[in-house]
Amino acid sequence: MRRAALGFALAAGLFLAHAAPAQDSTADIGALNGATMEALNAGDTPLAVERARAAVEAARAADTPDPLAYAYALNNLGYALALAGDAQAGAQLDEAIAFAEQAGLTGSDPWYLAASNRANVHLMQGDIPAAEALVDRILGAGRGTPDHGRALGIAASVHFAAGQYIASIEFLEELLAVEPELLRPLYGTIYTTYAQTQEAMEQAGRTDEAIALITGRIAVLRRFMPEEVEGIQNLLSQKFFLLHQAERYGPAADALRAWGAAAPLSEDELAYVNEMATLTLTATQAASYTELREVQLDYAQLAVAYAELTGIENDPRLGLALREVAHAQTNLGLHQEAAQTLRRAARVLEATEEGRKSLHLILDDLAANAWQRNDLSLSERLYDQSERAYSIALDQGAEPLTPIDLAISATNRARLMTDMGRPQDALDLTEEALTQYRQNTDVIPTWNTRAEMARIHAAAAVALGDLGQPEQALDRLEQALSIAREAYPENHPDLATALTNAADFLFVQGNKTRAVSLLEEAIAINDAALPHALPMAVDAQLKLALFHVSEGNLDAATPLLRDIAEARKSPLYRAQLPESIQDFEILAWSLLARSGTAPPDPATIDEALSALQWTQVTRSAEALAMMEARLAADDPLQAVWLRRRQDLREAHTRETSALLTAYGEGADRSTLRAFDTRLNTLERDLQTVETRLSGLGLETAGLTGVQPLQVSEIQSLLKPDEVLLTFLLPGLRPDMVAALDGSSNQTIAISRGAIRVAPIPDDSRRSLNDRITAFRCQIAVSDPGCATFGTTGLRGAMLAEQEEDTRGFDAEGAFRLYRDLFGGVSGMLTGKDHLIIAPPADLLRLPFQALVADTQGGPNGSPDWLIRHHAISVLPSISSLRGLRNHPLPRGKGLGRYLGIGDPVIGTSGPVDCATVRMAALRAAPPDTPDLMDNDTGTPLARPAVLRSLPRLPDSACEVEAIGRVFGGSASLFTGPQATETKVKLLDASAQLAQYDVIVFATHGLTAGEAGARAPGLVLTPPDTPTAEDDGLLTAAEIATLGLKASLVVLSACNTAAGEDANAEGLSGLARAFFHAGGSSLLVTHWSVYSSAAVEVSTGLFRTLQDEPDLSHAEALRRSVLAILDDPAQDPLRTHPSYWAPFAIVGLR
Repeated sequence: MRRAALGFALAAGLFLAHAAPAQDSTADIGALNGATMEALNAGDTPLAVERARAAVEAARAADTPDPLAYAYALNNLGYALALAGDAQAGAQLDEAIAFAEQAGLTGSDPWYLAASNRANVHLMQGDIPAAEALVDRILGAGRGTPDHGRALGIAASVHFAAGQYIASIEFLEELLAVEPELLRPLYGTIYTTYAQTQEAMEQAGRTDEAIALITGRIAVLRRFMPEEVEGIQNLLSQKFFLLHQAERYGPAADALRAWGAAAPLSEDELAYVNEMATLTLTATQAASYTELREVQLDYAQLAVAYAELTGIENDPRLGLALREVAHAQTNLGLHQEAAQTLRRAARVLEATEEGRKSLHLILDDLAANAWQRNDLSLSERLYDQSERAYSIALDQGAEPLTPIDLAISATNRARLMTDMGRPQDALDLTEEALTQYRQNTDVIPTWNTRAEMARIHAAAAVALGDLGQPEQALDRLEQALSIAREAYPENHPDLATALTNAADFLFVQGNKTRAVSLLEEAIAINDAALPHALPMAVDAQLKLALFHVSEGNLDAATPLLRDIAEARKSPLYRAQLPESIQDFEILAWSLLARSGTAPPDPATIDEALSALQWTQVTRSAEALAMMEARLAADDPLQAVWLRRRQDLREAHTRETSALLTAYGEGADRSTLRAFDTRLNTLERDLQTVETRLSGLGLETAGLTGVQPLQVSEIQSLLKPDEVLLTFLLPGLRPDMVAALDGSSNQTIAISRGAIRVAPIPDDSRRSLNDRITAFRCQIAVSDPGCATFGTTGLRGAMLAEQEEDTRGFDAEGAFRLYRDLFGGVSGMLTGKDHLIIAPPADLLRLPFQALVADTQGGPNGSPDWLIRHHAISVLPSISSLRGLRNHPLPRGKGLGRYLGIGDPVIGTSGPVDCATVRMAALRAAPPDTPDLMDNDTGTPLARPAVLRSLPRLPDSACEVEAIGRVFGGSASLFTGPQATETKVKLLDASAQLAQYDVIVFATHGLTAGEAGARAPGLVLTPPDTPTAEDDGLLTAAEIATLGLKASLVVLSACNTAAGEDANAEGLSGLARAFFHAGGSSLLVTHWSVYSSAAVEVSTGLFRTLQDEPDLSHAEALRRSVLAILDDPAQDPLRTHPSYWAPFAIVGLR
């Protein structure tokens, strides 16, 4: 009862009931409401009840009572009755809520008052579920409205009163992000109450609640008393020790870092940290000494945190602690994360003489990691580097490796040799591994040491199989399986891995029945032991599904593929999504292929299309991290939910790591069930957070899962003259899949009234990409690698002006590419003016407009370019259609205002005479550009010196000026020293950026991975000293935080329409960022453009829009290009596709 009363008081303090002002027909009600408040403020509850009853009776007696005054009167009576302890209070407040809702006052002031008061009465009556349900209604009404903060305050108060302190603090943090001033009058009371309750929770042994209350106290101090640094640091220290005592080492590591960052540590504190850095690392390393170590992730993270706080630059203990973290990540199948951790460890260790004694360990681990990620050549190079580093380390007095560690390394190398097609070398290495293993007889082997013998035999079996010795190979495999079954604890996930690998070998040897049996056993172990979405748990399912696919048994494969797809969608492993694209593609193909020759039914098409849409939301892990960091810095509310998601992900990963350790230690079933319960709770909480992030609009930025469009919704969003096209490219071939007749690659076309799925004759995705590369090389000779394709028209940007327009251009090849991609759906294209294409990432680089639609040729003997028949828009994903079409921009108002930014201060060239400009400088980083991003500071900042070394683009100033002349007095230009990130962000902060209808960036554009850039971005004038706000590179993450209302953003920079892969984000990253910022469509370029083309095409587009404001941007671009192609006075250069084809519209208007 005391808690309920306290929560009631807090709620009343935040949201006091009050009377409505007197109004003409209900003056008496207003006066009585005021009198009720006077009595409440005086503490005279009986008088308040009397006056509230009178107000309600007056309202009921009035012919047309004011609904607002009536609702206040009902609430005030319920509130007064509650204070009096009257059992009728709940019913009275129910009446108040019902009346407000019936009167259309849901979300009004009296509705919130009545709902919050009713929730507290529920608590006083002990009905916590009813109170929670009412709070959910309050939050549903308040989120995203001016009353968001109010709703959160009610939720925080009610949950606190219910003793649900963890939930209460979460709502408090959200409230501090949304409307902190609501709490200013009360923060002292709240802080004191939290402190008292924290002490009670500690005494009661309720550690989680005590930690949450400490978190709340820290949040209050940081918001309202940030100068209390010592108090904040003391609270962080309390939090750390509570977490450590509870053996929650991962959160303890986070608290330890925050404690160290709050203020400089004293000498005594540094001495403590230094001692603990050694002790914790030693304890972590003692867990095991083999690769199959059962390192618990959270404890390894604690070792890293201590090492980071020592203040010792490049402390070798940090490098070794990071190695332990990487081992734990590897055990979880998180190979990309492990690679990043190991690379950081290598940088630390190679910086000091002492560290270099251990560098060979990291290089060896990196080599094994590269093999796991299928980068075989890198793995071989790293093993060679490891050998050299080990030799140097021994010369410097390092301890030699143990025989078991040498055995592990030899086994790993053997697996690499097998995959590189060198089975004899692999077999020799397994013999070397056996020799080393047998030297370990003086040590009592642990279970995972015994398991290493199984790995050696398994590696030898594969090598023998490749050497054509099947009997010996099978014998070694049986030895491996026998040892593994004996060595591993019951239901250990590593046994499932061993069984899966054995099944792989048996498939190759043709023993399919035994292979399936082993895979089914592995799946059963994983189902019992691991969270369903863990990558290593999915591997066995995937192998079994692919076996069924290869056998043509799609009825058996499809359910497995569905389960795999659901696991891949988990927000827990969103960073691994780029590696899983083919899983979704094969599922989509399998669904469609099961229909046979009959057209797939609508439900099947929807399911297949949904799977395909999940392939279009992938982002590299680093790009995701940068985007999240920027959006969190820009929006406190997004920061709360992004941080909460990250905390839940880390908690789930740490809990899973602890689960694997428990299996290794032979934990009992009750302990394992407790892990399952906690993991399931974390997954539910994570899904809730994911839903909230989608509600905040982060789906457009690619930071949440996709909400797939069904065919019916797509059709409702399309106009009568439009057709949406996308491509399914699983790349399965008849020699891979039994009963596959032809290609698995398909084109999907959807119009308002029809849908068609048609095969693409080219059954190889690689072959299709090679053809696209060859096609591009005819018109974009600056593309890297073009010289290797031997095309007949290697000209592109190097085309001499006097050459004929299409001499050497392979029009027949361009037609075949069109026929393969669009021929099967050509009937759907007839009469459609606008093609909306949502291609897979690797087809984004294809300039569709330059395909040839008919071998008969076009006007004047030129090829029949596709752009003559259709305007073309490209979308980064099918799901972006919803956002772009549901939020249309005003039309028919002319060109509007123009902002041009270009010619940043980089390079060394002098002034340019715009009248003489003919050819464009290549707007891309030269291939020998040093790494652009600063990898030493730990912050993703560009290096100004590297930016300044890029070639200047003086002609880009001519371009923005020429476009500006079309707009006349509505143009603003910022070039040279004014073309800075600071200028862009100042315009954004003052809301001026949102006033521009057209924005042009004429500068270098970089894709992720280009010149060491970690995410796609646009080069601006670099500052002398880089900061987080201005380092000279406007990244996609920064673009996403801008506030735009531009109908068109022009990225007149090389390669902004580049294709991409999982590690090199380009167009889709920039497009998503601009769409999230509020842009509607982009004009991008596929390759280095002629300066005259940039001016001619863009100004032609804007003049067309000036004459016909309601045209789509795609149609305006089409007409601009056709004006060039059909101008009889044009020289041959301008009719060549290298001149006009690089320009593409991304998005819709």
